[in-house]
Amino acid sequence: MKMNDRIDVIATTISGPIKDWGKLPRIVPLFREKGMQDVTLHAVDSHHEARRKTGELVRGGGRTVISAGGSGTFNAVLEGCFDAGVDLGALRLGFL
Repeated sequence: MKMNDRIDVIATTISGPIKDWGKLPRIVPLFREKGMQDVTLHAVDSHHEARRKTGELVRGGGRTVISAGGSGTFNAVLEGCFDAGVDLGALRLGFL
């Protein structure tokens, strides 16, 4: 990986059925198994919080953001990127 090697995963606890919440602890280890060591999971309780947290991370230099949730979570993450004022071409966005 290039850019900033840090990966920030934004997961909303409101998305999906409760059985999906059990997947959260497996996210970081799966990235690390693939050689990506600097991975942080940020669990948030609302789309509003996902947007705020994403903006904070991107303003702080984060350039790879993964959305873990449904389409509402991805939309909130994308809006947080816009809020940060960073050119989207400078970011890598993913969806789990």
